[in-house]
Amino acid sequence: MEPIYRRNEKDLVLTVTDGAGGVVDLTGFTAATFTLARKRGAAALVTKTLGSGVAITDATNGEVTITLSGVDTDRIGDFYWECKVTDAVANDTTVNSGYLTLLDTTQ
Repeated sequence: MEPIYRRNEKDLVLTVTDGAGGVVDLTGFTAATFTLARKRGAAALVTKTLGSGVAITDATNGEVTITLSGVDTDRIGDFYWECKVTDAVANDTTVNSGYLTLLDTTQ
């Protein structure tokens, strides 16, 4: 994921894929959550949920958009992020995760 400058707004667009790399149809999925933490397993500093910062923007093509505000990115360093979705029968799946670098605006 490309670095983001501190206090900048950013839309992160993710495509949910299965283990074979095929796109997952998100039609009927009931929840999606995005968290940002200092490291994996740490308490979340930012949490976004479906309808509140997370949107399934193209269900058929597995597209999820996470909207980060300037308040969300008002920090500097490397942060662990994770995106989970919940299907119609309440199965939670981590669909993507990684590290995001937030840069000081003076760089």
